[in-house]
Amino acid sequence: MGFIIQRPIIKVVDASDFHVIALTNKAFDIVVKRELMREWSLVFTVLNSDGISNSLGMGIFLFENEIYNMVLENVNIGTENTTTVKCEHMSYSLNKWSVQSNFTATGTITQIFNAAFSASGIPFSWQYYFDNYANELNFTFTYTGSQPISLRALLYKIAAQRYFEINFSYTTTARTIICKEQIGNKTNSGDKLTPALFTLGRNLLSANLQSDYSQNPIAESYNFDIVNLQRTDSYISTDVFDLGLEVDYHSNGIDQSGLRITTYEYHYDDPLQDKIGIGSFIPDLSDSKTTGGGI
Repeated sequence: MGFIIQRPIIKVVDASDFHVIALTNKAFDIVVKRELMREWSLVFTVLNSDGISNSLGMGIFLFENEIYNMVLENVNIGTENTTTVKCEHMSYSLNKWSVQSNFTATGTITQIFNAAFSASGIPFSWQYYFDNYANELNFTFTYTGSQPISLRALLYKIAAQRYFEINFSYTTTARTIICKEQIGNKTNSGDKLTPALFTLGRNLLSANLQSDYSQNPIAESYNFDIVNLQRTDSYISTDVFDLGLEVDYHSNGIDQSGLRITTYEYHYDDPLQDKIGIGSFIPDLSDSKTTGGGI
């Protein structure tokens, strides 16, 4: 069994038309972290001698077909001679636009999304794609928070009220909001996918259980250090997983099922550093603040 190590290309692109300004396939410590309906970040490091280093200040990056915006740059001169960059997915740009309290709209999801975009004053549009989720049902959505809310957070609240989940895609050619009944857990036809199986001693290195007694019922979640077997040249179907998929967990006589992958930390250089978090995912309807790096 051998791990397949990826050397993806990172491109600096122009903010106006996304043409490529500089690129490298020599970045390292590349990590993408995603949290279900919350965080989406990219971190990478390059040598200061890398040809791309002079263009990092442009701040817009294309990585695996998605656009990211730089939020932090750390330059080391003398010891390591490296630059580390942290980026947020470009969908975070929706946080720059806000909707006032007491926003209300009635109609299909598309109509309510359109009303939210209009109320925010955002000057460009997004496409909506409904993956096995009905858009025809009319309903009324009202935001009653005491403070304005970011457009991105408001979209999540609309989704939570109608019990669907949304994912974003921001490419060089389209801005898309993807509406699904459950991200990562069902096929396009609505069939449930086979849960991933994690067993201590096989593809699970350690599991940390956290119990939140402030919740009723008690909310339990796990953080897994894993051996990501789907990144090897030999794996089986239950080794395959992604964000949102249900998980079966077997360890020291403990059997747990029905929980979902709520976070996924993907280390391109070192699969042994991959981590996932699993738990019961409940979208928050009450909190109007942005969390998780800008929900």
